[in-house]
Amino acid sequence: MRACLIAAQVAEEPRPWLQEAYEIVRRLGGDLLRMRIKARLREFGVTPPRRRDTAPELSDVELIAGAMRVSEKTVESYLTRLFAKTGCGCRLDLATASIEGRLTVSGCDRSGTA
Repeated sequence: MRACLIAAQVAEEPRPWLQEAYEIVRRLGGDLLRMRIKARLREFGVTPPRRRDTAPELSDVELIAGAMRVSEKTVESYLTRLFAKTGCGCRLDLATASIEGRLTVSGCDRSGTA
């Protein structure tokens, strides 16, 4: 954050550096530092970002997709195919069947035998 502030002082265009400093402080949660960065932004004629009231919560599918780096549609497609192939009606049924060893993978049971 300090490096960004120093870079903003010497850069021809300070905005990206100040915005990066603000983002770092926002992630760290320092209210006092965030206020100081906002003041610096105003000094340079940069409008500070507005704070959102609430961040939207991600669904289970969105979290899975983000972790796997695939789109939500891809995850939904995979789940739909799994439900059709296994006869499970929801993710809970699918997880339960997997834990109980009632699912087979590529024609093999969970022990890996054909």
